[in-house]
Amino acid sequence: MSKHEQQSLRIKCVFGGDEIPNVSSETLKIYCEYLSNNITLPCLLIGRESMGFFSWEGRFQFGSGTDEEYRLKRKEEGSCKDKYELKIFDAFVEEDWNILVNVKRIPHYKKFTIPLSDLEVIDKNAPNFQLLDDYSVWCVNWH
Repeated sequence: MSKHEQQSLRIKCVFGGDEIPNVSSETLKIYCEYLSNNITLPCLLIGRESMGFFSWEGRFQFGSGTDEEYRLKRKEEGSCKDKYELKIFDAFVEEDWNILVNVKRIPHYKKFTIPLSDLEVIDKNAPNFQLLDDYSVWCVNWH
């Protein structure tokens, strides 16, 4: 079985059916409950890429703005390069869109609420990595 087929099977198991459903408020709540019951906490995370929540970084990556502007903005905004700690899974569903989680940036402990699909587990060998990667793949591809 290919990696893609294995992942599809894991995602189907979340919903207990033969098909992978589209993202909706109802299916997000099911996935949120599944994650709540299966994630190991605390969980260390990093941004997936400079899109979504971290899209503000894009202009700096393509040469607009100065290093000083970026440094100052990064103090206030979460960066995809920052590390985040998820201590409790007090997630909530943003209507038909995503699961939002409250995290703290390490080491400054500034709090952010970030869409879960914009984050990934730092340790690629940890069970949480596959768990959250499956969620992100589903959230992006079945929207």
